[in-house]
Amino acid sequence: MPIAIFRSGDLYFIRFSINRRPRRAAFVIGNFTAFMKPIELEFCGSDYCAYVSLPPGDYYYRYLVDGEVVLDDGPTENGFNVLRLSGFVKRIPENRRRLFRAIYGIFVDRFGCKREGGPRDRLGGDLLFIKDKLSYIKSMGFDAVYLTPIFKAMSYHRYDVIDYLNVDDDLGGNKAFRELLRRAHELGIKIILDLPIHHTGSDHPAFKSALSGDQEYSRWYYIYNGDYEKFMDVRRMPKLNMKFAGEWVKGVVLHWALMGVDAFRIDVGAGIPPWFLWDLRNFINKPLIAEVWGDPFLWRNAVDGVMNYQVWEPLIKFLRGEIDAEDFVQVLKRQLNVLPKHFLVNSWLFMDTHDTQGQLQCLIMILRSLRQRSYSYTPGSEHQCFITVMR
Repeated sequence: MPIAIFRSGDLYFIRFSINRRPRRAAFVIGNFTAFMKPIELEFCGSDYCAYVSLPPGDYYYRYLVDGEVVLDDGPTENGFNVLRLSGFVKRIPENRRRLFRAIYGIFVDRFGCKREGGPRDRLGGDLLFIKDKLSYIKSMGFDAVYLTPIFKAMSYHRYDVIDYLNVDDDLGGNKAFRELLRRAHELGIKIILDLPIHHTGSDHPAFKSALSGDQEYSRWYYIYNGDYEKFMDVRRMPKLNMKFAGEWVKGVVLHWALMGVDAFRIDVGAGIPPWFLWDLRNFINKPLIAEVWGDPFLWRNAVDGVMNYQVWEPLIKFLRGEIDAEDFVQVLKRQLNVLPKHFLVNSWLFMDTHDTQGQLQCLIMILRSLRQRSYSYTPGSEHQCFITVMR
């Protein structure tokens, strides 16, 4: 029954696990929960695991597998394993401040293309080219770079992942990403990584095992009557069930957090239960920004912010003259009344998230509107500035 311990700053990340398959259920019990309440271990691919983040201290734990007490190798006291995490207990900062000043978004395959091709072809943008442009990005005032998915995947956009723990070789592989991280941090730039954890690719080994009838992997997905739940009815994007795949997902996020990723954008966040994102955010202690189309109210305490589509659509309509100022103000008033200030400050307000032409058109509309209208503006009250660049 191995235990894995990782440390990042003043926080430890513990992976409790057992190698045997429980007939009914397996739990880890320790003095890190109220009244020693058990935490259930879930199937994590090669074993059954649960992740916990803890500050330095002395802890005690043991496993309960189908009602039987099971101990790890190592020191014990009073029928529990001993877990000693060295260090001084320090205050863990909460994300109540503004996280980023301005974010430069990059669709990786389309940034510095090396090849010609059609809209669904891989055109050769890579991470080393981005690394070489970081000084220029910094000079424009950006303090964060948001990257679309970089994992090994089925398509050029890489939202249909087949390997979450490795960077696609077409983008330069793991080595190139480490170099980009190092250079970004030297310049004071934070890296935000896009995580498509709402679904995997249909060629992911877990989904293939699920389709072949593997009982444990089948619980990771919603498979029934010869079909399965998927993103926007796209067959290559089967939806994950966070009740059973959640601990495995935590391990994926921890992998990249320990590598040095500063924050994560959660793709299709509106399709992931708020309780899971709350749990993930508290475990990883890194900012999460969720893609939420529509009303973000249910996610207000689960993540640090959202891509604010609820404001984006009426803003574009207002700039085009399709709605009047009063209608637009009502949208803003509602958000100010029901959403926490730090959540709004860290939500991304953007003009477009797909192509440069759309950006330019929107900016032109804004300039024209500013000439024709007068606005009151309070410094510090704005949303995050978010710019997407595709080349």
